[in-house]
Amino acid sequence: MIESEYIYIPHPPVNNKTFSEMSRKEALDFFSWFMENLDARIHNMCVFLQFNGNYDSASLYSLWKAVMRIYGKVSQNELSSAISCAGLYLAETFRHQYPHLTWECRLTGPKYGDKDMLVLAGFYEYSYHPPFPMYFEPENMIRVQASRLYDHTADEEQLYRLFKLWSKHASNE
Repeated sequence: MIESEYIYIPHPPVNNKTFSEMSRKEALDFFSWFMENLDARIHNMCVFLQFNGNYDSASLYSLWKAVMRIYGKVSQNELSSAISCAGLYLAETFRHQYPHLTWECRLTGPKYGDKDMLVLAGFYEYSYHPPFPMYFEPENMIRVQASRLYDHTADEEQLYRLFKLWSKHASNE
């Protein structure tokens, strides 16, 4: 997966707006840009982190170890970008393991700023009848994990544990 060059990624069609501020068309345009550039963003993160992932759950150890390695050694913008793309890699790992999961641009329901629009759908809480749908928000989930970098409680198993926790909601059992 690692190549010697970064892939050019155009600027998103909507800048400096949260999803709650976007019109329906702007949100859909952003979602199109997101899907078109998803692989390139993950690729560039892999190059930056010198990480060679294959979207299996065990690769999440190496990914988070690479993020932990750069903490305090790169600019805040570089760290933030790497963390955000690590969330995308985590979401794509789910999609590789559970092909029924899909990216969605949620246009209905409550809006909580800029978090709740781009989600991975297809997760369910099976203890309810009928099963209750759940949405995985990679941006929010990875920020929670990253907070442990700042208080020095991060460990290499964080993403793997998160993957295992949500996997029980991804399977059709």
